[in-house]
Amino acid sequence: MKRTPCNCRLVLATAAWLAAAGWGWQGAGAAEEHAEDGRPGECSSAVQQALGESLTPLERRLMADAAGERLHEFPLWDAALVASGVDDPLVLAHYRRQRDQWVDALRQSGVVRGGPRQEARAIFEFLHAHVLTGGYSLPSTDLREAIDRGRFNCVSASVLFQCLAEEFGLEVCGLETPGHVMTRLRGAGGPLDIETTCPRWFQRLDSPGAETGPGTAGQRPTSGAIGGPATPFVPQDMPPSARDEKAGAHATPFVPQGVPPGEPLATRHSSLVTRPAREVSDVELLAMIYYNRGLDLLGEKRFAEAAAANAKALRLAPGHAAARGNLLATINNWAIELGSTAHYAEAADLLRLGLAIEPGYEAFRLNWVHLHRQWARQLDLTRP
Repeated sequence: MKRTPCNCRLVLATAAWLAAAGWGWQGAGAAEEHAEDGRPGECSSAVQQALGESLTPLERRLMADAAGERLHEFPLWDAALVASGVDDPLVLAHYRRQRDQWVDALRQSGVVRGGPRQEARAIFEFLHAHVLTGGYSLPSTDLREAIDRGRFNCVSASVLFQCLAEEFGLEVCGLETPGHVMTRLRGAGGPLDIETTCPRWFQRLDSPGAETGPGTAGQRPTSGAIGGPATPFVPQDMPPSARDEKAGAHATPFVPQGVPPGEPLATRHSSLVTRPAREVSDVELLAMIYYNRGLDLLGEKRFAEAAAANAKALRLAPGHAAARGNLLATINNWAIELGSTAHYAEAADLLRLGLAIEPGYEAFRLNWVHLHRQWARQLDLTRP
């Protein structure tokens, strides 16, 4: 059966991203042994070619800028747009002008005054009155959708608020809770955590018993947007009692459902979360954007792009467990899709890479055995 060269290149690209992320994975030798058309000598050049093809010029600059875990060349505004998919400097300049118009409007209004809390409230209420007017939308991580259509989730709303607040000298950072992202304001008589998806958040803070309306974060679905740790990546047919086990620990062999992706960042109210919140850097916020993109792409079965998005998230935040889990789920489900269409060699390449990355991932082991049984049966049927 003829092999599909692009699949091998994409597998190698994923391997290259993992190496760049600093993972001590065991698959370098395996990748070299199974380079395109089986020629080990071409592995290095194939990896470099695949890696180059997976990044836009702006992404190359962004990844280089974020290598020290902090942004130096890119402001968060530009970086988040690049992570959202902007690949044209002219488009980037267009959105930069839009931000400047909002900042000018705020300055001319004279409402940004007082202490840090008062200034933050003025910026926050301007954002929800004039920008985030399209309502909460779970998949709306892309900053362009928030800017152009006013549709937002916890990631895009937090990034936009943080960018505007920094224009006025406020000290802010991202705040991650399990499955959710908020913004933390410092220097306001102690840290002040701001739920950026709730338009009436400051009214709620000032009047705890007040009705906050449909924008209240606590009324969002718990399967919300990206950023925080996702649920374990277990097979869909796993009993509920097993859902706290390691991803894939009880996977069934080569099941059509594969391994479901993790949840995006949910929009749960912070008071409903038992684990403590964690401050995150701008680079980690960018990783969340890529992670959410990976979830959307995996749901659409665009496996190559999903793998690339999760690998980019891991390049920015090597410790992002949810992105790692979704990368494994992507490899597994991509292999299942290829096996179901009799592309056995390509499916085997993916499972081999998966086992090199995570030898204990049971879904890979079981699907590896089942794939080769199917492959052998197919060969028997085609023998004269």
